[in-house]
Amino acid sequence: MNSDNTLAEIRGLLAYIADLETRSRELDTGQEAADLFEAADDQRVAVADKFVALDKWLSDGGSLPAAWASPGDGDSRRGNSPRSEHDQHGSQ
Repeated sequence: MNSDNTLAEIRGLLAYIADLETRSRELDTGQEAADLFEAADDQRVAVADKFVALDKWLSDGGSLPAAWASPGDGDSRRGNSPRSEHDQHGSQ
């Protein structure tokens, strides 16, 4: 597995889902809106599948994606560690 590619694919799918959801909300009702919502659900399944594969890779000792490997090298919109959101809210 290439963890960098998998992370990039996950991020791309999440952006695509957000776009589908926005377009669906703009239409509000109708078959096209329903089709967009269903397409977003399909993409959520793809994200989950890629996440499971990445989790298994990491759990088995695989290397981190470069964006997660060292602080400051990643996507600044997401924080630098998987725990950063919990830490900000005081959760453990």
